Amino acid sequence: MKLPKRIHAISLALALMAAGALFDSRYPARALAQSTAAAKRFEVAFENGVRVRMRDGVTLAADLYRPKGEGKFPVLVERTPYSRKGQFAMAYELASHGYVVVLQDTRGRFDSGGEFYPFMYEAEDGYDTVEWAAALEQSDGKVGMFGGSYVGATQMLAAMSKPPHLAAIFPYVTASEYYDGWTYQGGALMQWFTSSWTTGLAVDTLRRKAAERSRPKEWVGQLPLENYKLLDPPPAADLAPYFRDWLRHERSDEYWRRWKVSDHYREMNVKALHAGGWNDLFIKGSIKNYTGLRAEGANESVREGQRLLVGPWAHAATSPEGKIGDVVYGRAAVLNMRQTALRWFDFALKGVQNEYATAPPVSIFVMGENVWRAEREFPLARTRYTKYFLHSARGANGVEGDGEGPGGDGLRDGGTLRRDVGARHGLHDDARRCRARRLRALPHGRHRPRALPRHDRQCRARHARARLQVHLRPLGDEQPL
Repeated sequence: MKLPKRIHAISLALALMAAGALFDSRYPARALAQSTAAAKRFEVAFENGVRVRMRDGVTLAADLYRPKGEGKFPVLVERTPYSRKGQFAMAYELASHGYVVVLQDTRGRFDSGGEFYPFMYEAEDGYDTVEWAAALEQSDGKVGMFGGSYVGATQMLAAMSKPPHLAAIFPYVTASEYYDGWTYQGGALMQWFTSSWTTGLAVDTLRRKAAERSRPKEWVGQLPLENYKLLDPPPAADLAPYFRDWLRHERSDEYWRRWKVSDHYREMNVKALHAGGWNDLFIKGSIKNYTGLRAEGANESVREGQRLLVGPWAHAATSPEGKIGDVVYGRAAVLNMRQTALRWFDFALKGVQNEYATAPPVSIFVMGENVWRAEREFPLARTRYTKYFLHSARGANGVEGDGEGPGGDGLRDGGTLRRDVGARHGLHDDARRCRARRLRALPHGRHRPRALPRHDRQCRARHARARLQVHLRPLGDEQPL
């Protein structure tokens, strides 16, 4: 498996989720439907490697795409750790429709200066970049941002810093905080995601650091020639120190709180189109960003300026026939990213009275029926909730456990999960034993270890496997959502 190449491809895959989409007004997700073919098209001028100075003196690399025409235009910014070169087709399309487009490598990535540390600099660097973009010669003073995954995080964190000229954003498949829902899920480390993502990011860091440590003039004198050094790569641990910080901060503490976007909805002053996927790992955060800003935005205009678009998408490209994983949802499920961005920013930055001005604010894809549906609110007021219950005849807390859904005395209290279910199946006792072992391993006078002892991780892993043995069934008749 060529993991780094796969990770690098994520940004391009997200940008091209739209390939092959139908333009048909039958789809309630109007952003999928409307073409901007009637709009005036411009030739595009390109400027490579513009240096943008941050407040601390570090300069970041950006490419500019400008319409060749008279007048002023809104500016659209994408700040990415995955190489700004991967989005040239999207940038050219947006610029040809009357936008100045800035594609920027984030701090410490590819051609930008500084050191990369996820989330740490994105609020300040985002603020400085937005205000720099607003001052460009062709800018009309209105700035928008777009992009998915971590690029969505660069938007949310920039919005958190409240740059005066940031008017609208388009974050898709991204989170609302970076502890729960990004690095951890319900307190459990998202091991595959965090590990594989870090490995992908470390490839460019390795390239940069190996270049910095290169000393061929010093090495050329080494004899015998077979011992010529070629490269002096840094230790692997130096490529991503943040990964070990994530492991040390296994609770939602002050380390994470400085980047907790959901604590700052009341201060944000941007319109936003939040796009998420039912099969995406960040779906909870995408929805929370919408509901949070819809309820708590800085003013009525901000609250009314929120839109939500949820398809069946995963954290990767959708095939032209609408296949995600093993399921084919049809071509109606394919998002045309470029057209969606154009329609959104035409409304949010140019004041065009399109579907975003007139249609309900929520558009969701109903899986199974495989149709789009427009809604006035989310969560839906008419939702029918189904309770699920855990049960086991003899023991669900092992790899060979027999955990099931409702049945037996786990339901005797008339519809709520009994507090002693876990105790009856040994879950609480086993957890206490793990905790006791962990405490016994601590040096005298310390209350918490800097990193999880190995046996504690084994305990957690064992219980994670055990939880997978529990099968859920709804109580009573199944009800469709």
